[in-house]
Amino acid sequence: MSQTTNPAATPAADQRVARSRAAVLDAGVELLVECGPQAVTVDAIVQRSGVAKTTIYRHWGSREDLVVDVIREVVKPTPALRADLPFEEALRTLMRASCTQAADDRLRRAFPALLLAKAQAQPALERLREETQDDHHSRLEEILRRGVDEGHLRPDVTVQDAIIQLMAPMVLLTCGFHDLDDPTTTADRIVDLFLSSHRP
Repeated sequence: MSQTTNPAATPAADQRVARSRAAVLDAGVELLVECGPQAVTVDAIVQRSGVAKTTIYRHWGSREDLVVDVIREVVKPTPALRADLPFEEALRTLMRASCTQAADDRLRRAFPALLLAKAQAQPALERLREETQDDHHSRLEEILRRGVDEGHLRPDVTVQDAIIQLMAPMVLLTCGFHDLDDPTTTADRIVDLFLSSHRP
């Protein structure tokens, strides 16, 4: 008895799905960068990407979900840090990744649109902002805890200290107010200044 193959489950079909999804997200990022979050509509993406509206709605249940994924394409999450990394290496690894992202041309061009998206306070975008913020907070808390436990930081150091001294410079760098000659050197300088403020 012969078996029927579901075309949707074949590797070729999977590649088509991946290509159409990538085309939609690329078009969405272009619209976001050029005209802001309000320009990222399904109709505009259909026109720019050539992907059918029905296909887009198979991937995303709503326009708001689509905008969230477009923003995720621009704002990449920082990589997970190995649990066995010593404090200073973990902190430098995190900051080097953050500086590399801040130097990314696409993120820099999209940054004004991201600020506008935040100001619009759409529920899905607000959830994304909270997730990102929670991720940063938990990542910094874990690293600071390692620093205190290893004797590199005073016990009174707070996550708020780390956000002001480590993460706030990322905004200036992303805005392009300061050029990054070398993300690694810049990251290490930011870490050095933070450590000098909080060593026991």
